[in-house]
Amino acid sequence: MRSIIVCLVVSLLLSTSVFSDNRGTPWLVSWPFFQNAQAPHSIQSGYGDWCIIDEGAHPGLDFGATLGDSVVVPSDTPIYAIKIFVGPLGCTLIFGTDSTSQEGWGVTHLEIPHPEYWADSIPIAVVSHEPLAPCLQYGSAPLHMHLQWVGNLLPGSPPGLYNPFDYYTDSLSGYDEVQFNHVKWEEMLSPAANRGIWFTPDGYESYTQLGYAPGEPDRDVFQDIVSGAIDIAAAPFSAFQGISDYDSAGVYSVSYEILRQDPISLQYVSAAPDTGNFGLRWLMEMRDELPNGDSPGYRAIFPDGQLPNGGGPLDPDWWYNMNAYIVTNSGALDTTSWTTGWDNVWTNTGFVNDWATGICQGAWDTFLAIPDIWPNPPTQNSEAFFLDVKYENSC
Repeated sequence: MRSIIVCLVVSLLLSTSVFSDNRGTPWLVSWPFFQNAQAPHSIQSGYGDWCIIDEGAHPGLDFGATLGDSVVVPSDTPIYAIKIFVGPLGCTLIFGTDSTSQEGWGVTHLEIPHPEYWADSIPIAVVSHEPLAPCLQYGSAPLHMHLQWVGNLLPGSPPGLYNPFDYYTDSLSGYDEVQFNHVKWEEMLSPAANRGIWFTPDGYESYTQLGYAPGEPDRDVFQDIVSGAIDIAAAPFSAFQGISDYDSAGVYSVSYEILRQDPISLQYVSAAPDTGNFGLRWLMEMRDELPNGDSPGYRAIFPDGQLPNGGGPLDPDWWYNMNAYIVTNSGALDTTSWTTGWDNVWTNTGFVNDWATGICQGAWDTFLAIPDIWPNPPTQNSEAFFLDVKYENSC
């Protein structure tokens, strides 16, 4: 049997790149965030991780908290508390470098007994590492503190403009390893086909679309025999010290490559032909400003992007910390040409085969002809770039 392997490359959120634009450059935050913190410390949700539609890609970092332990002022130098917001999920304090700051780092989910005292005093100078308040337990969410850059003190500025990992006073190091989880639809709906990667026809991003209506392909059967233009979903995560069920940093970037197995040597080699490029393709990098709330990019990156907020078999509480990405929803841009980390996300309807640029955008077209007979479709294996055989999937 000739087989194909989809090679996924991911990197953790421990990035050192710094993005700058015409907004103010974020000041550096200090570590730790908690009065009694001990290293190492886990992160429950990373920057750009999956979150419900109302929030979109997660616009900050969620640090696991201990009941009663106080969050501290996240700075090695004196700063100012410039704004306080009060809501059902706790209080948010925003800190700036001086009393006139109009944007800064926000610390959310604080349980402050008398927030009106802060409101009456702001802006007010605060001492570095000064205890603020413990975190509020709300709903069924694990106890945590949320950190994000808040630019909405200025009219029209969205939240989450920067990845906090890029702005620490200390060089962070960790013990995470890249591992793969099962895509959750696969684990729940098709345990017999559970291989850690999920195939769907192009455009069937939501689990509710596949195998429910008359004439649609069966979910399990399609995992064994893929055909036409397809999407591929996979679930990489950062395993703390190699612990396979513990995601502690989130995913910074994802790419994929299709490799073919030589039937003689059994070695996997690049599927990139002399004409056309099926080499390594980057989907995204979780940096810079992310779309806020529901967006075409959100629905293209996350295979559960069609889901409502809560309820049903894929309730967010159940999905928590389980990112999955549609790696084939990528365009043809080289990373050096990106302005933001989502520039290469394919949000157009359908897919495009373009031999001028040498790439299939928005899907993996298994029904692709070799360049010699393009643009005609292949009618036999000798004309097909991807042979008409059974494929294996692997992460």
